Amino acid sequence: MLASRRGLGPGGPSRATLDAARRTLDAALWFGLLERIDEAMPWLATALGLSQTPRFPFEHAGLERAVRNTTASAVPDDLKGLVDQTQRLDLELYSYAETLLDARVAAVRQQQRRRRRPQSTRSRRGALSVEDADAAAAATPRNATRRRCP
Repeated sequence: MLASRRGLGPGGPSRATLDAARRTLDAALWFGLLERIDEAMPWLATALGLSQTPRFPFEHAGLERAVRNTTASAVPDDLKGLVDQTQRLDLELYSYAETLLDARVAAVRQQQRRRRRPQSTRSRRGALSVEDADAAAAATPRNATRRRCP
């Protein structure tokens, strides 16, 4: 957290601190948000070159349940206001981390879909893949005649 005891007063974190924290997240091999840890773990497996996705080791049996069942609506409005006032830069960093996590998880999912794609020249529907169609077009002589079906 950017805000500490000093963060509550004038000597708290600055925009420069927030920018440095964003750069740290950008450069990180992996990071996770506890309430979205299931989404982040496949990214960790990919980043480390693991063949299986590890499960996050929740230390306390109730912690997993509590994290998954807590929503912003469960927090009283007066407490939300206090957090907004004192933790403004932390909230900006958290929002940035959520956006970055979304992008990285999406990239891992896309990479996994590419790996699962069949190796044959035909897709599941029988049509040529884009790569195979391009290769076939490149290999076909330009002056080849095409037979027309009656």
